[in-house]
Amino acid sequence: MDDIDFRAYCDARDGKALERRVTSQLGSLVHEFEQLGNTFQALRAQRLYVPLQTRAWDRVSALLRLARLEREEGRFGAAIRTLASLRDTLAEPDGGAGVGGGGSGSGSDKSLGHWQRTNLGAYIVEEHYAVARTAATDTALADEVRAVTAAAGELLARLSGTARANVERHLAGTADTHTDTHGTTDTHADSRTDMHTDTGANPDTGVSTEPTPPQPSAG
Repeated sequence: MDDIDFRAYCDARDGKALERRVTSQLGSLVHEFEQLGNTFQALRAQRLYVPLQTRAWDRVSALLRLARLEREEGRFGAAIRTLASLRDTLAEPDGGAGVGGGGSGSGSDKSLGHWQRTNLGAYIVEEHYAVARTAATDTALADEVRAVTAAAGELLARLSGTARANVERHLAGTADTHTDTHGTTDTHADSRTDMHTDTGANPDTGVSTEPTPPQPSAG
């Protein structure tokens, strides 16, 4: 990780993008660190990985995984900010600012055109609720928790019928499991935020009730 950090610094100083092999190495490292249970190092690698994603779908997938890792590390404020960036990308896939757009954008990147019908869309909503639940333990984040909870509700309302039903079923199960008022880390959707391809993005199909198997690389 220290070697990758140094390369990232050198590339930024020289105004060059990270080499493709370093990008691939970062993705592998995130997966390997997670397998070892080293969330801190996985988080470090994922933070370097996110800015390298140029396709909107990949960027959202990488941000989703980053938010989960931040949540697992107890960095709730960072996770809330990451989810805000994720929503910005849903609204403006080509990189424009703003939240609450149509979700498909009007530019050239159409990879998120039907995210509401996909597993990725369901996982995004689930992670919003998971962050809101765990961040509620920090009273200093009360306003942010209310905001992310409201955003979760808005995103849930935009999902297709099948995707929405899947999320509601998951949330019902989570409510049964987490009965304490302080909230605990939701691990049910943790391994599902590694969305590497737009599985289920066909607008003529619904969302599978089974989660898409995670890929070996990050994002």
